[in-house]
Amino acid sequence: MEPQMLVLALSLLCHLSDAVPTDDGFPSEDITSCKISSGVTDDEAKALQESKTVQDESNDSHKCFVACLITQYGLMKDDKMDVEFLVAVMKTARPENVTTFDDQKEAEYRKNVNDCNKETGEGKCGSGYNVWKCFSEMSVRMALAEMAENS
Repeated sequence: MEPQMLVLALSLLCHLSDAVPTDDGFPSEDITSCKISSGVTDDEAKALQESKTVQDESNDSHKCFVACLITQYGLMKDDKMDVEFLVAVMKTARPENVTTFDDQKEAEYRKNVNDCNKETGEGKCGSGYNVWKCFSEMSVRMALAEMAENS
């Protein structure tokens, strides 16, 4: 996916997905901890928080910062998306999900998240970042499909 398209898709994802943190969803102590552990600068951290994507995927510190934030937020454990947490969010985040997130959609969602959890990568945080990237792209596809279905 082209970088500009990925940014657009992730922006859409941030507005449509219940399981993705907003810019203000990260406590400052988590941001500080992730900056220290990944070695990113304040400016890099701010840019990565705003875009939730890494422009230069050869930069391990950027991938580590994003993976750290997603882990701190509770979406990921041991470089894998937390399927049970994500399903719970999808079921309870919006009242309309109680009726629209039926057994079939839950099964599809679980399969897609588990497929993303099979992603691997090189470097210190390559696997965790690639799992997150796959999940983000999958969430955008599902949100767009739902929008098309409801229009």
